[in-house]
Order: sequence, then structure tokens, then C-alpha cells
Amino acid sequence: MAPPSWALSRRASRAEGRIERLAEDVTEATTAREEAVAALQRFAATGLLTVALPDLAVPDDDTGTWAATPAVALARAVEARLSSVDDTDAAWERVQKRLSEEFGRLQDALSRHGHTATARPSEDGARVDIPYHCRERAVPELAAALTVEVAELTRILSAREREILQTHLITEVAGTLQELIGAAERQVAAMNRELEERPTSTGMKLRLVWRASRRARQGLTQAREGLRQSADAWSPEDWAAVGAFLQEQIARRQVDESAGSWLEDLTGALDYRAWHEFGVERHQHGKWVPTTGPA
Repeated sequence: MAPPSWALSRRASRAEGRIERLAEDVTEATTAREEAVAALQRFAATGLLTVALPDLAVPDDDTGTWAATPAVALARAVEARLSSVDDTDAAWERVQKRLSEEFGRLQDALSRHGHTATARPSEDGARVDIPYHCRERAVPELAAALTVEVAELTRILSAREREILQTHLITEVAGTLQELIGAAERQVAAMNRELEERPTSTGMKLRLVWRASRRARQGLTQAREGLRQSADAWSPEDWAAVGAFLQEQIARRQVDESAGSWLEDLTGALDYRAWHEFGVERHQHGKWVPTTGPA
């Protein structure tokens, strides 16, 4: 027996009510999801997500509002990668305090060179912008731009240094170094003649050896051979060897003594005495061998 019409009407009414409630729930869930996606997109636009996870693929902001599927996938990836991060209230307070201190130090460092930094706090986090080439840049963007600029300036300066070395230093300094190295070798030869004429009471013959230091930079041997002859007789290989060695000496001196002046760096880098060391050999069984012990 079929249910009466009034019972069917009541069921239909209840079903319509449930459909309306489900439709409202779907609308609320869709709205909440859209708000969450928009919040995630705003946060990603600050650049903080890229700082935390630089290798994470983030959808392009130029495409407009993110679609739900890639946004959910991104959120799940972020949650999985950052699950071990302490997100307690105490940790948040420590981060806020450190952020304030670090920003103060950044402002002090920039102000000494006539630059400024602006902090832009928001509900999505705090972003620091620094003017650079007439445009506000976030810190990661500025760091990338400075890396490119430093590399370019280093290339230009290296080329300029090579030009100075080739046109001035090598030509002018090489003659002086030749004279000094030649004088040192003549002095060593004179001392060895004295030692040859005065053997020890036991008949042992000794001699001094003035050689390239074992702690010297690579390339000294070839450069030293070039510096022992006139620059007029240098081959292209000699020019390249001497130039590369002198440039390496200057660069190393600048790194080791960063507080020194350019003149002090050149003086220390071109001090030929630091390139060499003395050794003592004795004559044994018809040949010269390195000495050991008291000799």
C-alpha cells in the first residue's frame, strides 16, 4: 500500500531542507577554500615561502587567482616539509624578538653607507624592502641582484688589474725583480765560493741553495725562470706566466690582509724574499745531497 500523499509531501519537504543545508555547506566550504587559497597566494607573494623552501615549486602569480588543485598540493607539500618546525607561541615570540633585533642591525649597517630599509608588517608576515637602482627590492631579490653585480665588477676589475699588470707593473717591476733576484743569486754564489775554500775540520763540504719556497704559490717556478732573464726576451708564455703569478700574489695578499692599503698589498705581494727559501747541502759520494741534523 502506497504512503499517503501528506507523508510524501513531508518527506519531500525534509529532503528539500537537507538539500538547502548541503548547498549552504558546500557554499561555505567553497568560500573558505577560496579564502585559504587567496591567503596562501598572498603569503607566497611576500617571498617568505621561497626563503624557507627555495627549491619548492610555487605557482606563477601572473596567472591570476590560483586554482584549488595546485594550491592544495602546495599547501600539503609545505606542511610536510615544515612539519618539524617549532610553531609554539614561545617560538613565535622568540622569532618576533629576533626579527626586530636583526632589522635594527640591518638598518645600522645600511645607514653607514647612506642606504635605508623599510619593514612592512602584515597579517601574512613581515617583509623588508631596500631601495636599489630606484626600485624597492625584497632582501632575497636584492641579494641575487648584488651577486650578479659583484660578479660583473669582479670580472671588470680583474680585467683592469691584468691591464695594469701587463702595461705597468710587469714591465716596471720585472726589471727591478730581475736585478734583486740576480743580486741574491750572485751573493749566494759568493758565499758558496767562500764555503768551497773553507771545508770543515772533518773535510765536509757545504753549500747554500736559494730555491723557490715549498710554501710558495703554484706557478712560481715558471715565473721565476722568466724573471731571471730580460723582459725583452720573454715569450708569450713567459708574459702569461709572470702576469698570472703576480696577479695571484696580489689577490692572495688582499685576502690575507684585507685591512691593508693598496700600496701595502703590492709591497707584500711583490716581496720576492717570501717566494724563496734557503737550504743547506753537503757533498757526499760525488754529489750534493740535502743535509740533516746539526749540519
